[in-house]
Amino acid sequence: MPSRPLTALMICPKRELSQQFQTGIARGQNFQIVEDLTAYPTAQQLDSKLRQVRPEVLLLDLGSQTDTALNLVAVASSLSPTVYVVGLHEVNDAGVIIQSMRAGSTEFLSPPFDEESVHAAVTRIRKLQEAQSRDAPMRGKVIAFTAVKPGQGVTTIASNVAAALAQEGKRPTLLIDFDMLGGTLSFCWRVTHSYSVLDAVQHAEKLDEALWGAIVTNRNGVDLLLGPDSPEFLALQGDRYTRVVEFARSQYEFVVLDLPSAYGPEAKAVLPDADHTYLVCNPELPSLHLTRRCISHLEQDGFSRDQFSLLLNRLSRRGELGPQDMERVFNFPIGKVLPEDDGAVHRALTAGKPVPDSSELGRQLASFAKDIYGKGREEKKKAAAGLSLSALLSQG
Repeated sequence: MPSRPLTALMICPKRELSQQFQTGIARGQNFQIVEDLTAYPTAQQLDSKLRQVRPEVLLLDLGSQTDTALNLVAVASSLSPTVYVVGLHEVNDAGVIIQSMRAGSTEFLSPPFDEESVHAAVTRIRKLQEAQSRDAPMRGKVIAFTAVKPGQGVTTIASNVAAALAQEGKRPTLLIDFDMLGGTLSFCWRVTHSYSVLDAVQHAEKLDEALWGAIVTNRNGVDLLLGPDSPEFLALQGDRYTRVVEFARSQYEFVVLDLPSAYGPEAKAVLPDADHTYLVCNPELPSLHLTRRCISHLEQDGFSRDQFSLLLNRLSRRGELGPQDMERVFNFPIGKVLPEDDGAVHRALTAGKPVPDSSELGRQLASFAKDIYGKGREEKKKAAAGLSLSALLSQG
């Protein structure tokens, strides 16, 4: 039984080289090229693209602009989880090979791209994957909730999902309020703390378990990283937000992100790192209109349709439009529908607790969290089984 192909992002301005390579690999099915770029991106564009597409391998033309390509090798090889870089060149140039390996390349291939040499390179990459998987620290699942504008109920949903995830699996769960202008998480959970997400972002390069323990607080069995008490308009680099999320992954099984706007700098920085994003909307016409535009915006930014879902919140039985009508408006499926229940939400906010399961909204939120938890467990089992099978096949 053949191993599945490695997913790969290809950057190859030299189209003849690209065609040669793709013709060569077609016979062995060692790589599945998920996207083929015809020009070198900037370092920032590559970082964002790799975090969105999440390939296992970067196939990179080293010959068209060697210095530019080597800079991109360094960017790709520094990411977590690891992206293995395979350098491509028209000739077997020893000097370029050495430079690319020093920059972080894993493999180097040149024409005629015969099946034996390509398969050998893939086998070595698979062995590196298996070794890294055995030694890798915990990498939690990141679930993001965002909307086109505040007031859609993002914080309520994120809060209740986080609480239900923590209760469902008895696993460490973190909820981050990324609203730098008016976060309401502290109000919703009736909790105050001396530190906020701003402290984590400002000290992103220094985060360790001791500092993290001081910055977060806990309520209802969930660790909270609160929004700042007063609006902050600091221009912070996006990689700082990314570092906070990556550190959180290493500490928790589930990291839930509360992002007030899909257009904000915080969302721009961390949405590519989310395992899944839920775009929350309400049944009102302005919200539907803005959400339709936001779907197009996310797709133009490179998000595929399996990376985000629509969550319709506060659906009333009195509404003129049903979910199927709205799907036609969006030309996009609605992944989850939550009913309107102002009374249950008000009582929960007053108590500083999750919406109770005794209400219909509470039952739906608990079921939603159970689905997320179940998918996370199933993905981990599949990944473990896949690695075990790969190891057996390589031994055979």
